[in-house]
Order: sequence, then C-alpha cells, then structure tokens
Amino acid sequence: MWRVLLLFVISIPTWALPEARLLTQSSSGKTAVFNLGVHDGIGEGDYAVIVKQIRDIDISDLRLVPVAKARNIKINPDSSVWVLYHIYDQELLVKGDQFLVLSESAMLRGRRDPRLGRITVIDSKDKAYDAAKNVLTNDQDRLSKLKSKYRKFAPAHEREERSSVDFELVDLEKWEKTGNVRSRSALVKSPNNDDFKRNLRLVTFEKIVTGYLKKVNDPDFNYATFYDAQMREVTNNEFKRHNTFENEYDKFVEDQARKKTSDARIYRAMLEKGETWSDDFSDEELHVLLNDVSTLQEKDRRAFLISKPNPYVISFDYGQYLNDGQTDKDTAYRRGSRYALDVNFEANPFIKHPVLEKFTL
Repeated sequence: MWRVLLLFVISIPTWALPEARLLTQSSSGKTAVFNLGVHDGIGEGDYAVIVKQIRDIDISDLRLVPVAKARNIKINPDSSVWVLYHIYDQELLVKGDQFLVLSESAMLRGRRDPRLGRITVIDSKDKAYDAAKNVLTNDQDRLSKLKSKYRKFAPAHEREERSSVDFELVDLEKWEKTGNVRSRSALVKSPNNDDFKRNLRLVTFEKIVTGYLKKVNDPDFNYATFYDAQMREVTNNEFKRHNTFENEYDKFVEDQARKKTSDARIYRAMLEKGETWSDDFSDEELHVLLNDVSTLQEKDRRAFLISKPNPYVISFDYGQYLNDGQTDKDTAYRRGSRYALDVNFEANPFIKHPVLEKFTL
C-alpha cells in the first residue's frame, strides 16, 4: 500500500502544456488574468508566450500562432495575473477563449542550472584583447606562429575540448603603473553569474518555444509520427524504441531537404528579378546554373506526373504506304498509295491501387 501511495505522489508533478482560459483583460489590454495557478506548474515571475490555436492540428496549414509575450506578476492557487509586454495580435485576445500558456517553468522543467567558471586575463592594454582571444580559443593559434620549428604530420584525431564547466566567463584587466607600483584595473567585466544564468535561461526558453511552433506549424507535421518517435520500449520504459543516433538514411533525407531548400531559393530569385535574374552570373556560372535549372524542371515534371497520373490515354496514328504490293512476288503495282488510320483509347479505372492499377480497359 505504501509503495503504491509513494508511486502516486511521485507521479503527481507531471504536467502537459498548460491550457488556460482568458478570464478578463484590462481596458488598456496590457494586463490579463488566466485560470492558471500554482497547481498548474506556473512559477512566480515566469515569462511566457501566449499561443492560440486557429486551425485544427490535422489541417496542413498554420495551426498555432503567438498572441503575446507575458510575465507573471501575481499568482493564486487557481488564477494568475500577467503583464502583456509585447502583443502580436490584440484581436486574438478574446475573453473566454482557450490559449496555450507556454511558460518558462513548464518548458524548462528538468533542466539543471549551467555550471559556470570565471577566468581573469591580465595584460598590457594593447595586448589584452589578443590575450583574451587566446584564452577563449585555448591557445589554438599559438603554435601556428612558430610553425617553422615544428614538423607537420597527419592529425591522429579531431580536436577535443573537455571541461568541468559549461561556460567560462572572462574578466579582462590591464596593468597600470604608477611610479614603481603596478596595479590592475578592469577593462571588460563579464556579467555576474546570476545575471548570466538568467539571461541564458530566457534565451533557451525562447529557442524552445520557437522550435515548438515551427515544428507544429510544419505542413508535414502530424502527431501520429511525432508520438511514434517517442514510443518507449515495451520491456524497458527508460529507453525510446527509436534511437536518437543519425543513420545514413536520416543523413540522406536531410541532404535532400537542404538541396530542395537551395533549389527553391534559386527559383525564388528568378521570379523576383524577372528576365534580369542572370545579370550577376558569369558565362561559366550561368552555364552550370542553367543545367541545374533544367534538372530541377525535369524533377518537378516527374514528381507532378507521379502525384497526378492521368487515368485516360488517347492516341492517334496516321500512316501511308509507299506502294500497293502485298507480297514480294506481287508486281502489279497500281498508281497512288494506301493510308492507315488508327485511334486508340485506354482507361485505368483503378488508378493508384497497388494491385488493380495494372488492369486497364
């Protein structure tokens, strides 16, 4: 009994993306109250992005749009007050409508605070920035200045960096001399650890929200594929059924998608510039580009024919014989000539069926 109760208690703090209803809004539109409270995973002082669903998830179009950026200023057990410091579309903020409140606490739950280190670099004023650059790059260019003294061999392995911290904050100082006394004075001071962690947390939060909206609004996105990628092993729930390692097929798909984006960029440049699109290319570059464009056009034509095959085919043949001889021994040729006319019509009633598409009339 105690084990079951303990498991229940441990399983309580698992929230999905918090949905909220807009209870009320101030006359200026800068303050809003949502029915989200402490028990919904909202933290005091949280930053959030208010998102609204404008279309069904199954529709291949823009589904979720950001409405406003907000910060929590008061939190109650069952409600919270937010300042909307950046509103994208005021008309979407309708009292009583449902919204997704992508809060900082919900999106970053489970992440540990970054480990920070701090380095102080001291040098003369004219050399301080070079010294700081060498420190940030782990002196990777130091040996290049003395390359004449070393023999070059093939690299045994790629460069590896290992550290016990996630980020190094660098304070840059210079030497100052007053009489016979040398002292240090600050030249560039990095932010303190708490400010850096806070700024890094907000940047990470915005990147996660942007990535989420970009993924969900992708026309090719669907939750069936998304959930399939998150499926856990039946025998061990700790591991996903699909690993996160990139295989050769994933690389191929990514390369094809990247090339498709590059091809689309070429087409867009041609459409925007009209007939003058080739002004910036030399003869050699234009020759290569025209070959690429013809290849792209053929790819598009093949893709179009595959996606929209024609279920009907009609053909018309006309021929004319040179003489009237029926056999090799036939010598009674008449003047004039005979003609042949042929009309064919074929229909495929089961187009795109994996088996019956081979049957035609």
